[in-house]
Amino acid sequence: MNGCGILTMGKSVKISASARRLGLQLRQGQKWKSAWERTLFVSGEYQVPWDLLPAGFHFLKRWDAAAPLWRYGVLAADVGTKAERQ
Repeated sequence: MNGCGILTMGKSVKISASARRLGLQLRQGQKWKSAWERTLFVSGEYQVPWDLLPAGFHFLKRWDAAAPLWRYGVLAADVGTKAERQ
């Protein structure tokens, strides 16, 4: 994910490990100034849906912002019959 990174307010081992696993750069501090073309801003208490980050960063290639409005516990793949999902 070139041109993508994470800015976080505080230190978090989980955020650091997950960012590294996805190949994202990580910066920590109180200044929320982005150094990347596409940036995820994270406060320490937020639970990041790591599996959705690639899609979110992809959306930012066309949109100005992408933000979840709720937690994604149920996906379209989990609802309905196979025929309905197709």
